[in-house]
Amino acid sequence: MSESQPLDAADFDLLDQIRDLHETADPMPADLVERSLFALASRQLAAEIARLQAQQPVAARSTEHTRTLTFEAHSLTIMITLTETGGGRLRVDGWLAPAAPLRIELRRATGSQTTTADQAGRFAFPEIEPGLGQLLVFRDHPHEPWIVTPAVAL
Repeated sequence: MSESQPLDAADFDLLDQIRDLHETADPMPADLVERSLFALASRQLAAEIARLQAQQPVAARSTEHTRTLTFEAHSLTIMITLTETGGGRLRVDGWLAPAAPLRIELRRATGSQTTTADQAGRFAFPEIEPGLGQLLVFRDHPHEPWIVTPAVAL
């Protein structure tokens, strides 16, 4: 085959085999499209991005499974604890520092839930399904940017 010759059935068969080889050796992550859509949606916001901090291993004495994530932005820290509640569901308990009664949205590919932190900065989403999620914290003043976390596996 040269540059001027069109591809024939044997060429397409070879290209299909090469694609299959790559898909087997290094498949696309199952959640790549969902993560990409979250990332693109975040860029459209006038938002301050909160960075996920390194997770510290925690020793637990009980059989309860929990995980704590901390996100830091310039002006706000968000800490959430994820606790398995049974039936494959999770409870999200969170804290804002500095504490403030701000509105918080948990964005998921399947929809959003909102809650408001109390005066101590505490908030909760009592029952959610595991999967990718992203938190948005809305400020009291319209001229202040929202705080948005990266999408993480909850």
